[in-house]
Amino acid sequence: MEPVYDGQMHVIALRWFGVPLANFNVVQNHMLISLLVWGLVGIVLGLALALPMIERIARRLVERSRKCARRRSSCQW
Repeated sequence: MEPVYDGQMHVIALRWFGVPLANFNVVQNHMLISLLVWGLVGIVLGLALALPMIERIARRLVERSRKCARRRSSCQW
């Protein structure tokens, strides 16, 4: 980090690779919050899409197991 001085050689700001550090911190915090929020949105959407499929698969398995129980045979899936 490189300091920025005023006319009396007092440090008034810091630069990080040529960008004011205060601006960089704001951008960094905004990026982290955005990643967290969009990550949570993605997880919720993924679960919303997956749950109906899981329910259908579970119903098929229950139906197959009932058929096997009715036949009283060794069913192979």
